Amino acid sequence: MKIIPNKENTESLIELWSDVFGDEREYIELLFPYGESVCDIFAEFDGDKIISALYLLDCTLNFGGVQYMGKYLYAAATDKKYRGKGIMASLINEAKEYCKNTGLDYISLVPANEGLYNYYKKFGFISAMHRTTVSGASDIQATKSEISGEEYFTERQMRLENSLNFSGSSVGYVISCLEYSGMKFYRSSIGRMFMTEGDSILTDELIDGKNAVRFLFDNEISEENISTEKFGMLYPINSELKRDWSIYDLYMNIALD
Repeated sequence: MKIIPNKENTESLIELWSDVFGDEREYIELLFPYGESVCDIFAEFDGDKIISALYLLDCTLNFGGVQYMGKYLYAAATDKKYRGKGIMASLINEAKEYCKNTGLDYISLVPANEGLYNYYKKFGFISAMHRTTVSGASDIQATKSEISGEEYFTERQMRLENSLNFSGSSVGYVISCLEYSGMKFYRSSIGRMFMTEGDSILTDELIDGKNAVRFLFDNEISEENISTEKFGMLYPINSELKRDWSIYDLYMNIALD
């Protein structure tokens, strides 16, 4: 069922999240100050205890010059004692119906491991997103100035074509998660933007014009250093969205997986 966070069920949600994913409480609590405004929460109870839950964050899909509104399905978790009973399947189907009834265009997600791609296929999700990794780039951080996460995400959304971005009230939460992990945001002297963990020379994402890639090492670039991998799935709702998605159609790199 769709729930509204309150003092009692928030504690139960945090306990479930911690037990399943092992994250620090301080990190988990980043979600709940935003609570009602940042996401929709679907959960199943056993008495007063939440035994399964998932979260839907606001996101936008820019494709073919059109912006589509949707949700990012996140942190789906079931207490290990209750698994294998179809509880999560019921929550996913309820979330899908909710998104249809509220006029959204799609649901997206990034499976935490390869096996979950097959699990989500059962619910109509398609491998439709990618990230490109470049294993080296010289001087990409030559002259840089730190910018806010809000500035980075605002420009990211405006610049990138055929991509999926967090939007609306979810952006503040996503930025807080990245900053908790030590991520910082920069602009170079030639207008490139990038984010990296602290002062590391390893760049997690570089935006140059309307393109974005991940840089891992500080080497010379050659064709052998460039690779594209699937990174995320899409459940189309809007009939105007295509039905034969390829992983090369949409870019996504920032994910709360």
